[in-house]
Amino acid sequence: MVVRGLETEAAASSIARDRPAQPPWSRISLALAIGGPALWLGGVPSIVVPVFLALVLALWVRLCTRSENPLRVPYGALVGLLAASWTLLQWLPLPLGLRERLAPALTARVADALAGSGAVPWAGLSPVPGDTALEAARLLGLTALFVGAAQLSWRVSAGLVAAVGSLVALIGLGQAALGFDAIYGLYAPIQVDPARTPALLTTFVNANHQAGLFLLGLFSAGALAVHLRQQARGATDPTLLARLRERNLLALAALAIQGAALILSLSRAALVSLLAVAPIALIIAWRKGQDESDRRGGEPLGRLWLQRAALAGGLGLLAVVVARQGAWAELASLSQITEAGFETKFRIAADAAALVELSPVLGVGRGAFLDLFPAVDSRPVGVVHTHLESAPAAMVIEWGPGPGAVIALGLLWWWIAAVYTAGGGRHTRARRVALCGPLALAIHSLADFSLEFLGVAAPLCALAG
Repeated sequence: MVVRGLETEAAASSIARDRPAQPPWSRISLALAIGGPALWLGGVPSIVVPVFLALVLALWVRLCTRSENPLRVPYGALVGLLAASWTLLQWLPLPLGLRERLAPALTARVADALAGSGAVPWAGLSPVPGDTALEAARLLGLTALFVGAAQLSWRVSAGLVAAVGSLVALIGLGQAALGFDAIYGLYAPIQVDPARTPALLTTFVNANHQAGLFLLGLFSAGALAVHLRQQARGATDPTLLARLRERNLLALAALAIQGAALILSLSRAALVSLLAVAPIALIIAWRKGQDESDRRGGEPLGRLWLQRAALAGGLGLLAVVVARQGAWAELASLSQITEAGFETKFRIAADAAALVELSPVLGVGRGAFLDLFPAVDSRPVGVVHTHLESAPAAMVIEWGPGPGAVIALGLLWWWIAAVYTAGGGRHTRARRVALCGPLALAIHSLADFSLEFLGVAAPLCALAG
């Protein structure tokens, strides 16, 4: 039974509908879908996708069979459906005449590459149909996860994302303390030498990708801390007040742990996005609200600001201590625009722009960058580039300029709408702090491809939902 007067999100949450004697299967399924890929080499192995789809299916079965209300489908799901449908269209068999009109250069290049081999090309547009089909399934699963998370309270998703990020960070710190050069002591990344790289080694193959997860977890933990702080100010029951303060300390601990791990990841793009978005989150969290519900506890204003200053000072001191491990040097390298790493990234993006001409309408196909880029690489040096290190550029090349721009603008529209619709309730500030996580990840993705893997994409979609 739902008590009248509860918030809409709480009334619609399956938590309130779970029987006390039964395990909360909705939250368990959501937790496995969010945390499983991140703990499984960051979601890089292809086998992670079908396992992830099975977990999302279990979540949907639970929600549909236990819910007394129809599923809520946010408008943002349209963006995910568009991306999945367009990717599926790139995979579906099409008549040769239609493919030659839509992508004449790409069709001819595939035919030339297979000439004399005896192999029959796939009748679809994508030159790598297996990768494109897997990507279509992944996008559909992420959209389903987005809708599934929308049935639960935002605090559930934020808590799970913060918990997963903290667990990954603790695993990384534990491996560093034990001197491990391999993930879980078993898997050694082949593209980097952990013994020579100062970046923190966690469950992710690439340190830049784990930084994307930490950005989401940081702001999720911060949002929960803001929410719990507001609840504690209005609480009068000593037992409830003590429990809220304990949870607030846990949220602050998660924030500190992930902040340290983010800095130790030595990701320049992540550090820049954190420096850009963190002040916005602090302004949202600490500005005076539209109502005075926060002050019902009667806490003096001077004492409140003293606590805030102590918290900010403690986190700042932690950041300075950890940053001395190499983060300052990484940030300082941003001024070296002519550095080899920067020049290579810019050159690869410029070379990859030539792929648009191969298929200007439907795009070259999701997952096709690895196979097509060597043909346009102006300076091959024997390095395999699996992905383009810029999410917006990858959208334009792999989906086509038109659809890629529509999907990118759709995501921007969703975020702006989410910020505005988060207002009007007691959780306004906390929700907007949580939305700073996707904003920071978007800035980070301008120079990274962490969203290509479920270890980051799944927590993002769950938090967004």
